[in-house]
Amino acid sequence: MAELLHELVTLSAAALSVHSRLLCGVTMVRKKKPATVATSHPRVRAMDELQYSYGDGPCLTALRDLETIYIPSLQDESRWPHYCQTAWSEGIRSILALESRTVIDLATGIIMAQNQCNQDTAIKVLRSASNTRNRKLRDVAALLVASVGRDPDVITHFD
Repeated sequence: MAELLHELVTLSAAALSVHSRLLCGVTMVRKKKPATVATSHPRVRAMDELQYSYGDGPCLTALRDLETIYIPSLQDESRWPHYCQTAWSEGIRSILALESRTVIDLATGIIMAQNQCNQDTAIKVLRSASNTRNRKLRDVAALLVASVGRDPDVITHFD
């Protein structure tokens, strides 16, 4: 798994880098603690370790609150002043910390199985249901997963 994640972050960073070098990393919760499991560059691990030492930061917030964190300019961000100042001094200018998509992936698989369709079609069905109900995609996905599993407390994040 570590090798696969390392290839994923390396290829993602290379594919998404256009005008400047993009850095990529994967942080997961292991034994109820965040851990950097793959990076495209050693600086990513150092910046993650800084967040761990502060006890907060964009990646930790994304993990804790299950939301996407997008910071177009670290210089203008006020939520994590010490972290942002240090990251800026290290040459990092912006951050996109993504949430887990486990529940969305599970719902997509359910739709694929129920409707005998491909992944793109299943995602369109899920997005349509989200738009029609005026609810977040992940909330609609969670309702679907809970209804199929007949369990309102389905756990979609694993230690």
